[in-house]
Amino acid sequence: MPEIGLILEGISSLEDCGGVATWARNLIQSLSDHTFAVFYFMNPAYTISETIKYPNVTNHVKINSPIYPLDESVLFKTIHLENLPRCSLYHASSTGCASLLGMALAEKHKVPFLLTEHAIYWKELQYSHELECGIRMEPVYSENLHHIAQTAYRKATHITSPVNFIRNQQIEDGANSLKTVVIPNGIMVKSQKIKKEWDIQSIGFVGRITRIKNLELFVQIAEALLTFNKNLQYKIIGPVVDPYYFASLQDWIHEHSLQNNIVFSGHINNNEWCNEIDCLILTSQIESQPYVILEAFSHQIPVMAPSVGGIPETMENAGFIFSPDSPINEIAKNINSILLNPSVLKDFVASGWNLIQNKYHIDSMKNKFTMLYKHYLGAYVSG
Repeated sequence: MPEIGLILEGISSLEDCGGVATWARNLIQSLSDHTFAVFYFMNPAYTISETIKYPNVTNHVKINSPIYPLDESVLFKTIHLENLPRCSLYHASSTGCASLLGMALAEKHKVPFLLTEHAIYWKELQYSHELECGIRMEPVYSENLHHIAQTAYRKATHITSPVNFIRNQQIEDGANSLKTVVIPNGIMVKSQKIKKEWDIQSIGFVGRITRIKNLELFVQIAEALLTFNKNLQYKIIGPVVDPYYFASLQDWIHEHSLQNNIVFSGHINNNEWCNEIDCLILTSQIESQPYVILEAFSHQIPVMAPSVGGIPETMENAGFIFSPDSPINEIAKNINSILLNPSVLKDFVASGWNLIQNKYHIDSMKNKFTMLYKHYLGAYVSG
């Protein structure tokens, strides 16, 4: 019997791009002494990706769900609990349908239910037609997701989140503060590469091309920065999630005659995009703890990002944090002054490297989840 039933949404395999897939992949790889059954909630219309075989994953369970279930009556029309793997505990990666299934399985088998919330779904839906996991949904369902979250907080044995921004929201919505804890995301870090040149030529955005990423702001900042330096190149790196939004961005770029300066590079693997840009700029409307920031820190790429969600808490002093409501010219002027100041860039990346070593290293995340799992697995065995 697998120890941990890890329940994920919106991805078809552990090899998918995106924060939750990266988190799950890192969690499973780093906790090689524990066995996992991985449940994937996905739309059957999507292509199923091939999954690399992980020695400690005993079951890959694909749950085809053409309609996103917002209550148990919809969930159990197509899912029969008795056909799903029994585990020693269940761990959901969100407060959406993953939590609905996790709570039901934990109750059926009388085992712990753990929750890790990477994003506040119901809040995200107020900004976009898409959840953090990539699932499309109408904003009108925000209140349904809010209800699921509050139920999950009440029933969860333990609740984790990557930043206090989320933990504070959980407590505000009724979660018991004594069973909530922050476990920052962790990444695998290779040896440090010391930069000697700080000639910024290529600036990039990395992430899904969807409305919540607020790429209108990115292209406007790019246009304003070109008034200071016409030789800068801009790359928008990531998969197209919203084709209509993608088309509107392309139209804007052509209308402003910037097609030679701003290019869409498509999806590039994590270890490769870092070689494509000299500086990262994010412009999202809301974020919790983007893995792309941690990856930039580990590759000594300067980061500029908006003061939204968990970004200020994540970055601390390791980059330039701007208000997305400030005038575009003001944002661009401040960024340009930083790009022309090697000592400031050096301080940013040094601080980012320090954070990776002491806060966002995979070993730190591994140790904290190991302690959490062992506590509840021990309680289950002894019980």
